[in-house]
Amino acid sequence: MNLARFYTFTPSRGKPVTVRRGEGGAKMTAGGGGWETVARPRRTGFTEWAGGSPYEMDVPVLFDGWASDTSQEMAISFLNQMKMSPGPWLPPPTVKITGLVPVKGATWVIQDINWGENVIWKASGGGGYRLRQDAVVQLLQFIAEDRLSIRKQAPPIKLHIVRKGETLASISKNHYGSTKYVAMLKKANNIRDPNHLKLGNTIKLPPVSKPTAKKN
Repeated sequence: MNLARFYTFTPSRGKPVTVRRGEGGAKMTAGGGGWETVARPRRTGFTEWAGGSPYEMDVPVLFDGWASDTSQEMAISFLNQMKMSPGPWLPPPTVKITGLVPVKGATWVIQDINWGENVIWKASGGGGYRLRQDAVVQLLQFIAEDRLSIRKQAPPIKLHIVRKGETLASISKNHYGSTKYVAMLKKANNIRDPNHLKLGNTIKLPPVSKPTAKKN
């Protein structure tokens, strides 16, 4: 088999299909680019890369079993399944294509299949099947979505105004339920003497993690 005369569509799930190259061969219809001209006052504008668009490609094919008297219905069915969803809210499979195509190694999804009029039917019992069928497979380059990871923001630091007679120990006890956070408060507020605080000063109260309950 002359590989230059055939395309093979290999889906991420399902059966691959090898089919004869149609008239004209594959051609790009959209995508790429991404350069923009940015204007500058009284100067020549500059070019800036703004990101390209996914490629789109039309691939003419010809299912041809006329010379060997072979039905093409199964291969046609496999290709049709590549553009169909397997169930509610589930996307169709992605597709790799080998053969003489302008973009090598890309992953695609099938947007549509336009069936042509070059058809030969053979009667069989009460029905029939196709010995020949041409089509144009419309492909869109598959670009996986990039999901940004959002960092969890740290809880805001609370503030406390020092009242008469308060110490870091009493503040720690009132806000955290324990005096064990005196050293933390001392460091966070750059305090030399935790027992002598200036009336009216602002004390930062950093958040602390709660202890995990032990399992019996």
